[in-house]
Formats: sequence, structure tokens, C-alpha cells
Amino acid sequence: MEVRKTLGVVLDSNNLGEEDSLATFYTRDYGLVRMAVQQGKKHTSFQSGLLQSFTWNKLEYYQGSGLARLNKLAKKYSFQSLREDLKKMSYGSYVLEFYKLTGTSQGDIQLYNHLIKTLLILEKATKDHHFRCIYLIFRFLALEYLGFSLRLQQDNDPKGKNEPSYRQEKLLFSVAEGGVAEKNKISGDNYMIVADKTINTLQAIREKGYQILDQEEISVAIREEINNILDDFIDYHLDLKLRSERFLHIF
Repeated sequence: MEVRKTLGVVLDSNNLGEEDSLATFYTRDYGLVRMAVQQGKKHTSFQSGLLQSFTWNKLEYYQGSGLARLNKLAKKYSFQSLREDLKKMSYGSYVLEFYKLTGTSQGDIQLYNHLIKTLLILEKATKDHHFRCIYLIFRFLALEYLGFSLRLQQDNDPKGKNEPSYRQEKLLFSVAEGGVAEKNKISGDNYMIVADKTINTLQAIREKGYQILDQEEISVAIREEINNILDDFIDYHLDLKLRSERFLHIF
């Protein structure tokens, strides 16, 4: 049985028998890890409070052919405000569930860093507009790191557009084809019409990530169009139905 040491965020924790718990972590070195925690439900245990969702821990565990078994656990950081603020908890829960459903047992430092950065930015967010932008930026970049990179230029435009042009033109976006496409390369009516500015905004997010929150204002119309694209893209390519998403419509 292999002893592993790493860092990881608790995605969730559930009952396992009478006294034990089953905790799911997304870790820096081993991706998604599910492990048994002996006496994890007891408040007097050394794991008390460290198995709550949004807790970032240092952990040591035994990994065999089956379920991992936790050996040592120590807190690195607790995203406490994500548990205490309803809005932050709702958006944060979406992030955790997304990782739980898409994570694998292969370590991916980009995905791990994206998780940590997203939770840190959510913790500092105060404006409703920022919450909604964080949500779309998180999903777009998560798709990138998972290998589902949206094509943001036509095949006959290999150089692309590095700088936003903000022309009020319309482009065809095909979810099935993976991005911007020419009409004669799309079968049937399986496409949506999007603004050129929407594609430019996605290009800016790809280049700047969360820094765009401090540099550019994403309009409500562009934000809604991007979310429509991401909704359809995630549904078509990942077939994900996140229960936490329904709570986001409250805000």
C-alpha cells in the first residue's frame, strides 16, 4: 500500500457506516481522491472541522487498489466565508460539484491551480456582476484545461484576432463543431448566431483569465450570450447536470 502526501480541497464528505466518513478531495498531485476517514463523524476526532467542504488541507493517506484511507490531516486554509455567505456558498458549491463530476485520478496542476484561484477570488467578491462573471470565467477556463477548447476563429482565419475589434458583426457558433464555423461547414440548423464582440471577449478571457475583472467590463448581453454558449457546450460535450446550478438562479 502506497503512502501519499499532497494538498487537496474537500469537495464533500458523507457518512460511511456508523461512525466513519467518506471524503472526496481534489488534490494537487493525484486529482480526484475518495478516501475513508475513520471516526470522521466524531467531533472529538483529530479531523474535526477539517472535512467540511471548502477546506484546503495538507493530507497523508494510504492508497491501495480500492478506497484510499486517510492517515494524517492538517489545515492549510479554510474558505470560511464561502460557507457563511449564501451567495458565495452557492457559486462555490457549483465549482466543487463541477470538479467532483469531471475530476479524474490523474493529477493536473492547471486544474488544481484553477480551483484554488477560483475559490480565492470568490471569497473576495462583493458585487453581483463579479459573481456572474466569475461563474462564466470559471466554466470557460475549466473547459480549456479539460481539453475542450472552444474554437474562437474560423478555419479560414488561422491568425485569429489577438486584439478585440468590437465590430458589431455576427458569427456562427456550432456547439457540435466546437466553435466558430462557416455556414457551409455546419450540418442542418445546429448553430447559434453570436456577436463578434462575444467571441472577442472569450479571447480576452483566454489570454487574461480572472485579470479581466479588473480591466474590462463585460456587459449583461455579452455575459448572457457567453453563458448560453457554455451551457450548450457543457451539455453536449460533457453531458453534465449539476444540481448546484439551480440555486444560482435565485440571485
